[in-house]
Amino acid sequence: MTKLTCLTNKKLQHRKQTQPFKIRNYFVTNGVLLVVLLGMSFSYMRLVNSGTASTFHLNSLLKEVAVLQAQQQNLQLDTAEALSLQRLSLVAREQSQLIPTTKVEYLPATNAAVALLQ
Repeated sequence: MTKLTCLTNKKLQHRKQTQPFKIRNYFVTNGVLLVVLLGMSFSYMRLVNSGTASTFHLNSLLKEVAVLQAQQQNLQLDTAEALSLQRLSLVAREQSQLIPTTKVEYLPATNAAVALLQ
């Protein structure tokens, strides 16, 4: 073989050896970048999902607070009504079965009928 043939063969062999390494390196680099990108996308989706879930939970709690405040206001009105004088007098009449008087007479103080012990 001539010197030129030997050099050409060496260059071809060198290209055959380095080219698969470059292709393999390209796929490895792209694979790593793909994995990193997928990891970041997954992390972003988890972050957005947790934020949305927290907001939804907060809104449901705010609605529950509004409902409970309305119930509290209604209960306070019921309590005030139950403790009013008109309601108390009505309940007292119903429980004791007393009839309200229409005519009141007072005894004079001079003719008091009082029994004394002697």
